[in-house]
Amino acid sequence: MKLVNKFYLIIFFISILNFKLKSQNFEWLKTYGTKNLSEGINQLCVDSNKNCIIYFDGSGAISDTLKFNKINFQIPYGKKEDFMVRFDSSFKTSYAKPMGNVSVLGFCNDNFGNYFLSGTITKTSNILDTIQFELKKGRAFIAKLDYNFNLKWVTQFGSDTVCGVRNLKYFNKHLYFTGYSMDTTIIGKDTFYFGNQNSNFFGEINILNGNFLWSKYLYKNINFQDFNLTDLISLNKNIFLTGYVVSKGIKINTDTFYSGSGFIIKTDSFGNYIQRFLIRSNLTMIYCINTDGKNLYIGGSFNDTLIWDKRKFLPQYKSGTPFASELFIASVSKNLIHRWFFRPKIIEKTFNSYGNNFLCINYNLGFLYFGGYYNTKILIDSIVLPLPNSHNIILLKTDTIGNILWANHGNTNKGGLNNFTKINSSVLACGRFNHYIQLGNLTDTSKGGSDGFITKITDYSITRGKVSPGPYCAGDTILIPYSKF
Repeated sequence: MKLVNKFYLIIFFISILNFKLKSQNFEWLKTYGTKNLSEGINQLCVDSNKNCIIYFDGSGAISDTLKFNKINFQIPYGKKEDFMVRFDSSFKTSYAKPMGNVSVLGFCNDNFGNYFLSGTITKTSNILDTIQFELKKGRAFIAKLDYNFNLKWVTQFGSDTVCGVRNLKYFNKHLYFTGYSMDTTIIGKDTFYFGNQNSNFFGEINILNGNFLWSKYLYKNINFQDFNLTDLISLNKNIFLTGYVVSKGIKINTDTFYSGSGFIIKTDSFGNYIQRFLIRSNLTMIYCINTDGKNLYIGGSFNDTLIWDKRKFLPQYKSGTPFASELFIASVSKNLIHRWFFRPKIIEKTFNSYGNNFLCINYNLGFLYFGGYYNTKILIDSIVLPLPNSHNIILLKTDTIGNILWANHGNTNKGGLNNFTKINSSVLACGRFNHYIQLGNLTDTSKGGSDGFITKITDYSITRGKVSPGPYCAGDTILIPYSKF
């Protein structure tokens, strides 16, 4: 091959590598807030018309004006108010509405213009739209809203001490939930006696009228946080629940859940227990789960030595260091068989700053996006994620066989990424940040303490496959393979 052709080939490779680094971009960043200290965007979804809907968690300690583009709301002194906001496909505000002050923990939508909320109620946070709840009827709620965010039905239930619905997921005309409660807990026709420790329940609710179809619990906690549910997904008429065990170990049916293990539990469509999958370490916390319709994908954190199938992952911190959590993502089959596992490499251990976790996953067009926060300088492939502040955002993109395709971070200063949703070939991410945020080249400052943010991550990935053995000439198309870490 001529020298000039080699020169063009080198230039071609450089351009390909440069394109790879730029294959994911933060297209835009939008922030919303007031002078108040604690605000954020914890929930978002996209409807069938490609409109984005967010649930804004407000604060009312200071009187100020909250602006969603051209739609403004005056926040009175001492009154907390949350908002639902719709943005059109060009991300201009088309509608916004005050929603009250309950604590919204779960949020999703169906394909017919309806939205579903779930959460918990307190003495001072007890208003949702036009409803003021009475605590004696229970502290948990699930609600259905129409296209204009008006209540169609609301179901209040649980105990009057501690109770809430943490997760709410819509799958193919089914609405599933997970929650927590203590003391006597009434869910539809079922009454559970949980005692003085929080226990976890799950079930399904009728999307037409808000009646419970069924509800269950798998273990009644005796000690604080014995058994904890964190997320759920539905696949092939089965429900998959994630969580972790803190106690010395428990049993469900004849299966042992070892101390410190993270788990995936498989049930039938009515919540009847089938089997479990464990990831063991000193404390493995599986926080999120998603599916591509064939396999399951999870994210979270672990402490000390982790066991994955026949492999052991030794801690990158000194063994026995308390709260020294490491990030991980992994995949198992729908039959709960190991597929792949990945953890970033820690390259600098900061003093007394060990918290790391993946909190959310989104699957879109053959790729997976993982989001969370990190507090330690880490290395992913050749990319160093620095540590400018505490609680920095981390974002990963992988394919379904565990290849890391893209990694990036956000400087948020005690902020975090709370949720993902897909829109066409892009992904929207939301969360909160304290004082300052930087995502790629995009920056903004908060108006008070913690503000909400939403960003669009646009995909410009290139096609990759097997490398041709050559010889190469100028103008040849060369496919670069994925690399496995």
